[in-house]
Order: sequence, then structure tokens, then C-alpha cells
Amino acid sequence: MKHILPLLGLLVAVPAVSASLQETLKSNITNAVAQQEPAPEKTAVPRTAQNPALQGRNGEIRLALQPSLEKNNWRNGEKISFDTFLSRIKQTEADNRTLARITEQKNNVMQKAFYFKGQPEMLFQGKPDYAKELAGKKYIFINESSNHNTASCLEETIRILTVLRKKVAPSANIVLASEFSLVSATNVWPIRFAKNPNPNINTLGIYKQLENAADRLNIDILALDDACYGTQDGTFYSKMGRVWTAFSENHPEMDAIAEGFGAEKTDPDYEVTEKAIFQTFLASSDYGVQLRNRQWASYINAVTPFYDIIVMYGGNAHFSAEGNWDSVAFLLNPREAVSIYLFTEEQLPEEVQAAYDRTDELQKQYKENKPLEDTPEETFPAQADEHEEDLSDSVNWQLDFSKNFYRRYDGHQVRAWRAQHVRNTAAFNRYNQLQNQFDAQLGRGTQHAPDWLDLQVYLNEN
Repeated sequence: MKHILPLLGLLVAVPAVSASLQETLKSNITNAVAQQEPAPEKTAVPRTAQNPALQGRNGEIRLALQPSLEKNNWRNGEKISFDTFLSRIKQTEADNRTLARITEQKNNVMQKAFYFKGQPEMLFQGKPDYAKELAGKKYIFINESSNHNTASCLEETIRILTVLRKKVAPSANIVLASEFSLVSATNVWPIRFAKNPNPNINTLGIYKQLENAADRLNIDILALDDACYGTQDGTFYSKMGRVWTAFSENHPEMDAIAEGFGAEKTDPDYEVTEKAIFQTFLASSDYGVQLRNRQWASYINAVTPFYDIIVMYGGNAHFSAEGNWDSVAFLLNPREAVSIYLFTEEQLPEEVQAAYDRTDELQKQYKENKPLEDTPEETFPAQADEHEEDLSDSVNWQLDFSKNFYRRYDGHQVRAWRAQHVRNTAAFNRYNQLQNQFDAQLGRGTQHAPDWLDLQVYLNEN
């Protein structure tokens, strides 16, 4: 029992969840283990046009989500073995490494393509003026760039939502798409309308405060994640996006993974504990994150026509546009957005931090963990008007970094400035070529990078 409680929280990357939810998730796994029929397709209400739940605007939103739900359910999802999942982890990592190499090449060439001296200032003391920065924006990504369960990041997120509602858009239709709200069955609508609780949605641990804030601010919540299981012909399956992965008893890799988490076969709850570890491993792997992100993006796309503002809140691996190739940010790829990164020095409880460390260490065993090969330095013919730069005073380092500060990067502003300060035309053309290669590798075709506003907020004060 001592292992299952923190591990069940790790199923959704949040170790510190409420005791009641821990027991709920444990019950879900236990029931799935006992189930000898295909995973049940729980239905919240009948899908008929005459049903009151499908009437009006709320009904239209539910119906819009239906295709994504059906794509991911047991009947239509893909069933694979654990060995297949492991092989896809390696393939996902290989794809990521290819993109990382292109990014490194692009960054190296960028140094030769542009002048940087005098470009717009980026470092500022204090916190951003959210009312000003969020005005007119439909897509807002809020990234927990430190560990989950940090109260300061949650408090800042609620502060952002409050400013958004009270100062930016008092009458707008707003939805909060949250990693920290989940459903425990397929084919249930993952939407919680303001002041209208949805019994199929669980919001985890300290993030329960989001529901209270959303009700107060008249904001709907879209539950992005799930913890769904099923058993068929005696085999336990765990769901990641639209992929259901079979658990293999006595699989050597699974035994090693369970042992890495400190699980002991003599534990009376070992059967459930091992399956919770299985779910944790799948969810935190590169491939598992990719599958979850694709599901989340499909949910967000489905509800987008009904909302003036979409706020997305979760971890960097899901919403960052900086180096996460399968992030929701890349999958949605809006032309304009605000991406907020929250950093904090807040320390987590020792047992929670240890759980994160175990997960990170475990995933390393299934990656190459090799540094990227050095990319050869590219040279370009010198231009008559080209000169070296002294960048020693080009950044505002006169800040008190023990207090709140933030970095502001306006993609449109900076790109427009650099377009007027090309240092070397050949390097500039090569930079654009690499950007197009990056876009093509992502499978989204050749297109210009979006003009996003990035706010990196460092919460160093209480």
C-alpha cells in the first residue's frame, strides 16, 4: 500500500493528490483487472438529438467533442503490445533528435545571420502587465516550468485568469484546458461548464482550486487527461491517447521498471501497484507524452469555435513552443499566441521530489542519452558592410535576480527588427532554409514561424 498511493498520483504526473482520488484511481485499476470483457464504454447520457444535454450551446460543445472521444475509445483505438510501445519510444526519441540537430544548426547560423546589438530589451524587474499583454489574444499557454504541485505557480495562474476576466475580457466566452483535470472513463464528455460540476471529471490535489476560481470567474474547464483501463481475454490494457497498451505479466522490462520504483512482489497490493507503475511509465515516456498531446490538441480544436479565449495550463512537455516537437503548441500552431512560462524556487516535499526523480531516472534507461553530435560550423562569404559585434552591454543585467523578474520576447517585434538588421545575406538565406526544413520534418509543411509573445516569469518572492 505504501507504494500505490504516490504512484497513482504519478499516473498524471502529479504525485500529491487527494486521498479520495487515490482510492478512486486504485479502484479503477482493480475493477479493470477483474473485468474479463472488453473495456466498458461508459456513456454519460444517450447520444440522441432529443436529449436535453445536447440542446443549446452546451449541447453543441458536447457534440463537437464526440468525434475525438470516439476516435480514442476502446472500440476504435489501436491495441499494441508493451514491446511495440517500447520500440515507439525509441522512434519518437530518434525523431526528436533529428529536430534537435536542425534546431542547433539553425541557432548556430542565426548568430551569423543577424546583428543583435540594440534589439528590443527583454529583461525586466517585477511581473508582466498581464492586462496589457493578454489583450486581444485568443490563445494563451501557461507552462509550469518548474515541477508540478508548486503553489506559487498555481497562485500565479489564478491571478492571470482573474486579470483576464476582470480587466481584459469581462464578457468573453473563456475555457481553461487543464492537464490537471481528467476523466476515468472513455466516452464521457470532458467539459465542466462554470458552476455546473461534472461528476465524471476529477481535478487533482491543489489544482482543485482551479474549479473554485473558474466558477467565480465564469470560466469553463476542459479536462484534457484521462486514466482509463480495460481488460480483454485476461489482459490488462492502459490507455494513452488513442493507443491501448497491453500489460505483460513477468515481462523482464516491466519487472525492472517496477523494481526501479521500489515495488516489492511481497507487497499485498503488488498486482495493482505494478499496473500503476506501468501507467506511470507509459504516460511519462516521450511516446506517451506525444499520444496525450495529440488527444489534447484534438479536444481543444473541437471546442475552439465556441470560445473567444482558450487558456491552456500544464507542464512544459505539453504546452511549450520551445523544443517540444509534439507539444500542443506546435500541434495547434496558431499564428499568434501568448506563451507564459512560470519558474519558481519553491521546494517540494521530499517524498514528492523523490517520486519525480525516480520517474526521470527510469525514463533515461530507455533513451540513448547521448549528446548531440557536434554540427560542423558553417561559413559564409563575408560582406563589405559586415562587422563584429560587442554584446557585453546588450542585455539588462542590472536586475535584482532574488526578486520577481521576467523575460519578454515578442516574436513579431524581434523578427521585424532582425529583418532590418541582416548581418550576412547568405547566412540569412541558410537560416530560412533550415526553418523550412524544420517545419517539413514536423509534418506541417513549409510555413513561417508564428509571431508569438513569450513571457518567462520568475517567481522569486512570496
